[in-house]
Amino acid sequence: MRIRDEFRVSNFGGGREYYPDVVVSCAGSDTAADAPSHYLTAPVLITEILSESTETIDRREKMRAYAQLDSLREYLLVDSRSARAELYRRGPDGGWEQWIAAPGDVLRLDSIGLNLVVDDLYEDVKF
Repeated sequence: MRIRDEFRVSNFGGGREYYPDVVVSCAGSDTAADAPSHYLTAPVLITEILSESTETIDRREKMRAYAQLDSLREYLLVDSRSARAELYRRGPDGGWEQWIAAPGDVLRLDSIGLNLVVDDLYEDVKF
């Protein structure tokens, strides 16, 4: 597994690349010692931190592009202005299911086998 926060995600055609806030890949092509050092082609989880200036792009343009990746299982949006997270998970039919989580809730990230407590995301954050 490779977890990084400075990687770009590629393979959208037309030379497009995006720089997610956090991206996780378990693919051998991304985790091998000789794998390219600055981009991933088969992420299973992508996380974006929403801000006033990025929210529209993260929700529309990036989400549509990321959904084209066959490897992607989950897309997590974390709000920077309130304690709220949204998880989009690819279902068995290829469609996307949405979960909205608030303080006290636990998000299950199946793609990496992690239970994420929303309160932990916002530890020491004052709104």
